[in-house]
Amino acid sequence: MANKHVGVMLMTYGSPATQEDIPAYIKNVYGGREPSEEVLTEFRRRYALIGGSPLIRITREQAQALEEELNTSSADGTTYHVTAGMRFSPPFVADMVPETASGAQSLVGIIMSPQYSRLL
Repeated sequence: MANKHVGVMLMTYGSPATQEDIPAYIKNVYGGREPSEEVLTEFRRRYALIGGSPLIRITREQAQALEEELNTSSADGTTYHVTAGMRFSPPFVADMVPETASGAQSLVGIIMSPQYSRLL
């Protein structure tokens, strides 16, 4: 009998990867509505103040570390593949499902946001 394989996805809201990604990110947050120039200007200002967002990088690093830990500590031979998916920016959750599910007998989603939201 083949060992079990589990796909795991860490899910969070996401963030723009660059200043150029801000309009598309805000449009996704707004449910497809175009943001005003004032909103974009203020978001760009704040984004520049913090030097961009490390959220996507950190979430991917967490996924890699979790995968390594799960596979190292698996006592029954179960293997794990852990991915990261975002709600409002690439890599989008829906786009990551095929990779996460590939070869898996079961799937687990872990929401990384520390608050309640009806959006996720």
